[in-house]
Amino acid sequence: MLFLQAGYRYVPSCSLERIIEESKDGYYRALRESQKTIRIAEENLDAWVRFFLRSLRKQQELLQHKIELEQRLEKLSPLSAQQRGRLTITEAVTLLEVNRNTAKLHIRQLVENGYLIQHGTGKATWYTLGK
Repeated sequence: MLFLQAGYRYVPSCSLERIIEESKDGYYRALRESQKTIRIAEENLDAWVRFFLRSLRKQQELLQHKIELEQRLEKLSPLSAQQRGRLTITEAVTLLEVNRNTAKLHIRQLVENGYLIQHGTGKATWYTLGK
């Protein structure tokens, strides 16, 4: 939210909460193990710290993947689309180096947001610049 308020148009995000939720068993195991030693002379929070650091690493990996995908999507920027004039799903798959369903999903979002205009249906569908 801070990036958006500072003027950035889009900031990939990844919820740490979701990552922890997906590994709930490990979370509770690490928490219980660490709580056994809390407030004693030989306090040991290693299990909790390791779990938290693994979660942060997973978050970093997911964000890196999102950034790489965004960089591929930049190939569909208004400038490249203008140079090409029109775009098909097959061309998007080649340009973005992603599978067909991923390309369709992103193109559908661009159409919904008005950045691309869909022409035709089925295999004959092609897209031009919107806004």
